Amino acid sequence: MSFAKLPSEILYKIGQIMTYDSHSVSSLCIVNKWTHQLLDTLLYRSVKLGSNHSVSSFCDTITSIKPHYSKYVVTLQIGPEWCFDIDEGYRPQRDFVPQIRRVLQSLIHLKHLSLSTTQNALDEILADLNVQFQLDTFVHYGQLAKHMLRFLEGQPSITRLGCHLSMTWINETLLLDALKSKPNLFKNLKELESPPRVATHIISARPIPNVTLIEPADLLYGCNKEIDPFIDSLTHAMVPITRLCITADARTGNVWTEFVRLLSQSWRPVLERVCMSLDSCSFLWFEALEKFEMILVVDGLRYNPPPSEIISWLIRERMTRLSSWRKHNHMLRSVILHGYVVPEVICQGSVLP
Repeated sequence: MSFAKLPSEILYKIGQIMTYDSHSVSSLCIVNKWTHQLLDTLLYRSVKLGSNHSVSSFCDTITSIKPHYSKYVVTLQIGPEWCFDIDEGYRPQRDFVPQIRRVLQSLIHLKHLSLSTTQNALDEILADLNVQFQLDTFVHYGQLAKHMLRFLEGQPSITRLGCHLSMTWINETLLLDALKSKPNLFKNLKELESPPRVATHIISARPIPNVTLIEPADLLYGCNKEIDPFIDSLTHAMVPITRLCITADARTGNVWTEFVRLLSQSWRPVLERVCMSLDSCSFLWFEALEKFEMILVVDGLRYNPPPSEIISWLIRERMTRLSSWRKHNHMLRSVILHGYVVPEVICQGSVLP
């Protein structure tokens, strides 16, 4: 049986599995006219736009050519997924902003929205925007300004928020006032990605256990006027921080070890003891640490050493079994080093170098 002759239920299921791989779904659509009719709508489940042409084409489809396709859109990303510099964001033509607004107003089932564009475009897109959807995820590269906060207040369903740009003192005042006066703002937020200055205020006012700090390297190596308040805020967080991630340019070095050193200097009650030395595994001594994973990316490529190298290091450090790691933290459930999972026990048939 040829691929095109598979039962429609099976073919559609295959398409659903590939939903977030638009190239694969597109390949299925062009097999013949029947597969195109069956799977075409799946291309609109997850939409990623990064150019004027793609934005224009998508807006025309949703507002004019096939308006009924608006009900299929679940994920919409305009601009890059991660944006740390204003020059990296998508700069839409001015006449595209009203089109983007009309599209957002027509989407019913949108759950994940990412807008990595200019501040002016964000302000114009979100100004008094009335939408039908309720988001789970919202990521943006802009200031937490008046229009942004008003939009976020109308989205109490958001559980993951990405603010990839720090604040001015004016925005800081707006945020503090909004956190005090608007109970719906970040009501259900569980995950936050932001610079330290933003995170400091939000984790002190909302119960958020999962925090990712966006590129704090410039703060850790030099002026600590923003990282120090964040470290202090960890002791005043509404709930314990159970997951703390740090993103940074690989060329800046081990930013996370410097962050841990600053934590140890602060002598906060959330830590029993933290050491900067990686050879001494006492940096694991967080109160509620259940998983420790180390990943290294160099020049955009993930570092994947052979398991034999990882095992050799573990033997030298006498840390080949999970029980050895638990001596430093009895709550640890898993340790993963560059993809290698440290086992509970070593099988008798295993041969270690």
